[in-house]
Amino acid sequence: MELIARAALTPGDRVLVEEPGHHILRQALTASGLRCTPIPIDYQGFDILQAIGTAGPAKAVSVTPSRQFPLGITLPLPRRLQLLKWATETNGYIIEDDFDGEYRYRGHPLPAMMSLDEQERVIYVGSFSKVMFSALRLSFMVLPKALIAPTTLALNQTGPRASLIPQPALTRFIEEGAFATHIRRMRRLYAQRQVALTTAIACHAQGLLEVEPSPAGMHLVVAFAPAIAGELSDAEVSAKAAKAGVTARALSTFYAGKPDRQGLVLGYAAFTEAEIDAGVRGLAAILRQA
Repeated sequence: MELIARAALTPGDRVLVEEPGHHILRQALTASGLRCTPIPIDYQGFDILQAIGTAGPAKAVSVTPSRQFPLGITLPLPRRLQLLKWATETNGYIIEDDFDGEYRYRGHPLPAMMSLDEQERVIYVGSFSKVMFSALRLSFMVLPKALIAPTTLALNQTGPRASLIPQPALTRFIEEGAFATHIRRMRRLYAQRQVALTTAIACHAQGLLEVEPSPAGMHLVVAFAPAIAGELSDAEVSAKAAKAGVTARALSTFYAGKPDRQGLVLGYAAFTEAEIDAGVRGLAAILRQA
């Protein structure tokens, strides 16, 4: 985000982001001297028409169209086209964050919004931290041609942030087909673990939590059942769960402003089925005591 801010934007420019969204993204944009304006998403995700009507002119939009983070909504084609039209008409940029698009369990992975971009207004960003392991600390950008030179200059000015040691190894890993094999293997495993999570909630937290399976991703957002929804806050449940050794992030913490919904963000990719089952049992016990 710092490189994008240096190469494509000017301090003081407004960047529209999703609400709820990733707080680290908002912090990175603000630290780069940009004005970060959260835009509430609806059941179809980010709506640029609604955004420009409430927030006014902007120079860039940062979105997660393949799978909105954290709610998991896929941005439909009409809204993608509206967003591209806005970028073309305003000479703005779309930062397409595809943080876990490889992990889709039904159908084929969705094409990037950049593939629809005929005017080169999309900056596509991704990371190997999710699909490989976080300690690798390697990410990438696919840039419009006009931004290659200024981004290279910005990178030369800031110095390399990613280690040069693992990059040739990762290149070979990809070229030899091992990366694709890894993704296929993990896709099957994570699909099984998502089923384990939804099954555990149905068995141990019926009447307490509500969840819908997702065709993609590495986490699910669960809602409190109507019977207990008004009696507790997700932040309180998250804190109690942490004390019991269960990681359940409060959905409200992903909002920059006042949250309009409550829930828990439950990751499943890094846990065995037995650990998932035990975690849901512990979470259910906490909810019954609340």
